[in-house]
Amino acid sequence: MSKNYQVLAKKIIDIVGVDNVESVTHCQTRLRFVVKDPKQIDKAALEDLDEVKESFSVQDSIRSLLALVLLTMCMTQLKSYI
Repeated sequence: MSKNYQVLAKKIIDIVGVDNVESVTHCQTRLRFVVKDPKQIDKAALEDLDEVKESFSVQDSIRSLLALVLLTMCMTQLKSYI
């Protein structure tokens, strides 16, 4: 599992699409992206990342399960891309 959170954040944002992101937040276990077009996201590619345990869509959002430490550190890095 990668500890380079900047690389992980960049991989995630590349899959989701920086121009596709309306907002990103998190709870204790999930990154929560509100996106313009969920169909633009390759969920299989997202789930292929070792750090992503699962991913699912809810209306216009996509939620990805990460370990808590990863989540906190990755969220900090994601904000630098958005």
